[in-house]
Formats: sequence, structure tokens, C-alpha cells
Amino acid sequence: MKRLLCIIIIFVECLGIFAIARHLASVKSMKVAVDNEIPEGIQLTTCREITNEWPDNSIVVPAGTKVIPVLLSSDLINFEYQDPDSDSYELIMAVPEDFVEQNLITQILDEYRINADKVREPIIQRGIIKGIVFGICWLTIGGVLTAVLLRKQKTGVLLIGHILMTVSIYAIAVFVII
Repeated sequence: MKRLLCIIIIFVECLGIFAIARHLASVKSMKVAVDNEIPEGIQLTTCREITNEWPDNSIVVPAGTKVIPVLLSSDLINFEYQDPDSDSYELIMAVPEDFVEQNLITQILDEYRINADKVREPIIQRGIIKGIVFGICWLTIGGVLTAVLLRKQKTGVLLIGHILMTVSIYAIAVFVII
């Protein structure tokens, strides 16, 4: 019974080590910058009036205006706009729904997601491999230590060791996730 309980505890610890490595790889992959390439010569047409207000002025882009996007994301499109009353260009923020070319925006964003997945996938795979390697190492080390302590009838030391290891792994997991 003791042996089975120890085996279960070691597997739970290995699972925790794997989960931490997988999560860290996922977070690291999301921090990798992936360019959202906007194809050359793309123009978008506003389907409604867009208003950007700042404390010192406001700019209104009329419906039907053709603009060239500078930044395109799933929830924001930035473009430069020259107000007819001014010589300067202003950076205007809009949402994708403000434009007629919904299919084109969706296509560009889909291509971006595919490219981002290609960049991020190897990082996550390396994290999974590290998690497996660290888990196997702990399975080996923990298994040997457990077997030695069981043979010497040191179940109290064994129990305290596994409790400390399990608490440490899951405390690290909680700290990493938060």
C-alpha cells in the first residue's frame, strides 16, 4: 500500500513539473513578437463616420473615405488621416467593423494567426520536451529516493519529503500562473 501511494505521489509531482514547463513555454511563446504584415497597397473604405476625440481636438473621418492601414489587429485598425482643415496627419483608431472590406480584413488576420502559430509552435514544443525530461528526471530521482527510504523503513521522512516536494511544485505552479 505504501509503495502504491508513493508511486501515485511521484506521478502527481511529475505531472506538476510537466504542467509548469508547458505553461512557461506557452507564456514565452505569447511574448514573441510576430509581425502582422499588411500587404502593400491595401486600402480600406470606411462604412460609417469615425470619430476620434482627444482633450485638445477631435477628428471626424467621413463615411466612404479610403484609408491605408498602418496597424491591423482583431480589435483595432490604425490608419493615418489628414484632416482637410489641417496640414498634419493624425493616427486614427478604428474597429474592423468600421470598414467595408470585412472579408479582406478577415483574410489578413487569418494569415497572421497562421504565421503566429508557426512561430510559436516550436517554442511550445521545446517547453513540452523540457517538461517531459524534467518529469522523467524527477521520476528517476524520486523513485530511487523513495525505494531507498522504503527499504530503510523511513516512511516519516519519505512522507515529509513528498509533501514538501508536492507543495513546492504546486506553489511554483500557482506563482507562475499568477
